Amino acid sequence: GGNRLASNSLLEAIIFGTRLARQIIADPPLQLRSELPQWDDVSRNFVAAAVATTEAAALTINEAADEKIVLNHTWDEIRRIMWNYVGIVRSTKRLKRALTKISVIQTELDEYYWQTPLSPEVCEVRNITQVAYLTVLSALKRRESRGSHYITDYPTQRHRAIDTLL
Repeated sequence: GGNRLASNSLLEAIIFGTRLARQIIADPPLQLRSELPQWDDVSRNFVAAAVATTEAAALTINEAADEKIVLNHTWDEIRRIMWNYVGIVRSTKRLKRALTKISVIQTELDEYYWQTPLSPEVCEVRNITQVAYLTVLSALKRRESRGSHYITDYPTQRHRAIDTLL
């Protein structure tokens, strides 16, 4: 909530600042006209450059906000998949479903990764997705219930633990 509020406030400041600058260019206030003997092209160009800079900053902030939304949504999606399909009590059917869903997310993230500037958040979500994929793959290869993880398709435990290699 707080981060979203801060980004909204920044966007509002940029938008209303840009509108005000455009208004000043189009029709300078009387006080400004009287203080400056000539509202010349240099003044107009200065304000126009400020507007262009402000608009570029607004685009950058908007892209950053969009990136954060996409990454937060992906993170939440991975968390829900792991919670719903790869919990303590598992089944092969649910694990396969999780693997399919995570594979789709990985494909989307790979495309996003190459089209977005590199950031710690992008790398973190990509790594989380990879860890989730490997966890599900490993769980699918294990043919026994061991420790606190119970797979309904293989309810018994072997006498000796066997490593699961990927």
